[in-house]
Amino acid sequence: MQGVGNFKQLIDSISLMDVALNGCKFTWHNSFSKSRIDRALISCHWAINFPYLQLSRLPSEPLDHNPILLIAKNLLDWRPKPFRFSDA
Repeated sequence: MQGVGNFKQLIDSISLMDVALNGCKFTWHNSFSKSRIDRALISCHWAINFPYLQLSRLPSEPLDHNPILLIAKNLLDWRPKPFRFSDA
């Protein structure tokens, strides 16, 4: 388990955060156990730039593993602005 400890230490040392999974807590299952083997890790800077995060578990059929999907939205609207004429 030294590798797991080293990995956790690395995550802490570079200040990464684990994004919470919406809905079910697990991404892998078999007949006897369940586990969350997939994660999305982000930095504080990334969380500030993309404050609206949604981490979802996708369907697993026919496998025993659920892939995850991270949707990130920022506050800026990059679409072109409509032209407005001001009659002053």
